[in-house]
Amino acid sequence: MNGRRCLRRFAVALATALAVTGCSGGAGGEAKHKNATWDYVALGDSVPYGVGDVAGRSFVGIYAHFIERDTGASVRVHNLATAGGTARDLLGQIRDDPKVRRALKGAEILTISIGGNDLESHLGEYASNRCGGRDNQMCFRAAVAAFKPTWAAILAEVLRLREGKSLIRVTNDYNPFPGNGRAAANLGKGITDAFTPYLRQLNQQRCSSAEHTGILCADVATAFNGANTNESAFGKGLIGKDEFSHPSAKGHRLIAQILRDLGYHPLD
Repeated sequence: MNGRRCLRRFAVALATALAVTGCSGGAGGEAKHKNATWDYVALGDSVPYGVGDVAGRSFVGIYAHFIERDTGASVRVHNLATAGGTARDLLGQIRDDPKVRRALKGAEILTISIGGNDLESHLGEYASNRCGGRDNQMCFRAAVAAFKPTWAAILAEVLRLREGKSLIRVTNDYNPFPGNGRAAANLGKGITDAFTPYLRQLNQQRCSSAEHTGILCADVATAFNGANTNESAFGKGLIGKDEFSHPSAKGHRLIAQILRDLGYHPLD
């Protein structure tokens, strides 16, 4: 019995050590694609673009590094994200920008991170009591309703454009307001309670629509803010101190790790 306990303790200790050193992630660390070169296209807003990342790169570069380390392939990154972009902006890019369309047609890897600005662009209306409705939240409800068909159109365009086997991942959004004293001062103490339900709805739309088409969703919201999207990501060191509360270097690394943990099917 003592020998079995020791073996179990050794197995637990080994698993813990592997997790801490990062050797357990993704696809098992096999270099079976060492002769391959993959193009990785990142679409979205200021988070994949890298605003606020003092380390000089967003989760996109970190994720590309993980892919190379886990699979042995070389990864060429094409970061086509735009700071301040909305879902409608992205749909226009995909439909009308030849550069974006060419990149998507040849991409083996694609991540899409969009939607935060669709809600946050209405914060000024909320703060000045111009959002509409008796509860001053009509503009948030309208934004969620408008996002749904736009997001469906984005996914449909992407699936039409991709050629061959492609790894496609989407992310949902973290909540920047719990524990954010600056936001409370500028937008009112009730901003977290007002904003959070609509963010949950938007996140649910993003993930459920993507997964319905076979695209996996990286649950950034739960990792940053807990199951109810209302825990402070500031206290976890996942959000930086820039004006718009973008992820810190630690936050970007966590997003990349969440993507990594989804594996590399169908490329593997």
